Amino acid sequence: MSDFLARPAGERTSVRFYRWYWLYFVISALFLVPGIISLCLHGLRPGIDFTGGSIVTVQTVEASRAGELTETYIRDHAGRDMSLSSVKRNDLGQAIIRTATLTNEDKNQLLEALSTDLPVEQVSFESVGATLGRELIVKTFVAIALASLVLVLYLYYRFHELTFGLGALLGVVHDVTIICGLFSIFGVVYGMEVDTLFVTAMLTTISFSVHDTVVIYDRLRELRKIHPGVDLTSLCEAAVTATFSRSLNNSLTVVFMLASLLLLGGASLREFALALLLGVVFGTYSSPFTSVPLLILFDKKHWFTRKK
Repeated sequence: MSDFLARPAGERTSVRFYRWYWLYFVISALFLVPGIISLCLHGLRPGIDFTGGSIVTVQTVEASRAGELTETYIRDHAGRDMSLSSVKRNDLGQAIIRTATLTNEDKNQLLEALSTDLPVEQVSFESVGATLGRELIVKTFVAIALASLVLVLYLYYRFHELTFGLGALLGVVHDVTIICGLFSIFGVVYGMEVDTLFVTAMLTTISFSVHDTVVIYDRLRELRKIHPGVDLTSLCEAAVTATFSRSLNNSLTVVFMLASLLLLGGASLREFALALLLGVVFGTYSSPFTSVPLLILFDKKHWFTRKK
């Protein structure tokens, strides 16, 4: 077994990624634990898509006075009866006001109140009912659960081993939990909200993570057929070495695009771009450094597999 990495031409430069495979679980825990604690204490900050309500975007008529349209000004002039949930400013100097559901009459009263000492005009106005918000929450959980179930069944069918499906599924859970935990922290610190675009980013993260995992698993399956007597750890190291550069290069092209979108895309796309960027980064990491180490762990502990 010791000369395995020296024999096949394709695996002569295999890196010993998994000499201390448990170290990757420690690295993951550094991100998972704070996020899980924040999720338990604070949860995610739901956007209007989930809670229902109205969003009114306003700006000053005179562009030179845009700096005067502050959160303090808006809250002072709106009054206590308006129930403002949040007030944010975007890169254009506009104020995005989130409130309980408003009628057109309520919205006009808000605009009149804001225009008392500063000429203000409406940019946009939208409302979402609470019933639709609850329906979206249910559909979100159903979509993620179905995607996870199909993932396990597909990988079990393709590789004929339960450990492959569980390894990929836990890798997906790892990615989604970390991103949700980070957004929970961001919600507490920066007031970031999650909406339907965040759900889109999560589903994209699942597909991205599984894609890289399947590539590695497929290479591992080929190596097991060629070298049936070699230990799993060595085969995993060879499989990851053979696919690592391609996966990294593919991910970097997406990271560069998303980083540009995050920096230049404007306030309306910032949370979406950030969620996707984190999804790509952790999805690229989890395939070789979570899903594959889990296979090694299952093999060493004889979990979900027959003892050899």
